[in-house]
Amino acid sequence: MDEGAPVTELMSTNIRTVTPETTITEAAETLVEEGIGSLVVVDDASQPVGMFTTTDLARAVSVGNPATETTVEEYMTEDFYTLDVRNGARDAAAKMIGRGVHHLPVVDDEGAVVGMVSTMDITAYLSYRTATDMT
Repeated sequence: MDEGAPVTELMSTNIRTVTPETTITEAAETLVEEGIGSLVVVDDASQPVGMFTTTDLARAVSVGNPATETTVEEYMTEDFYTLDVRNGARDAAAKMIGRGVHHLPVVDDEGAVVGMVSTMDITAYLSYRTATDMT
């Protein structure tokens, strides 16, 4: 079965991380400044412990907590999914569809985050692949 390109060829390596202690304001500023939809939340050992997405941001803002005092830890998604560097594009697409997520951190053998695959990355890959298959 064709697994497609390895996720290492699709992923963005310019990922942004925050700690659980990062304020909602700081996280929101990073999301806006970088034009991205998610941040990987890492612990002191740089291991992923959660994701903070624009959806989490909307949840935090909707309850009216002071964003300068509220931390990412209070609203981050702790039940998140990752991809292994050995996974392919098909694995990424299946996990995104099956789990209903738009971003998946890619981790190496030690569990460190080395990249991020988004639905946009999968769409771009499939669009390119379809276009080249037609020529």
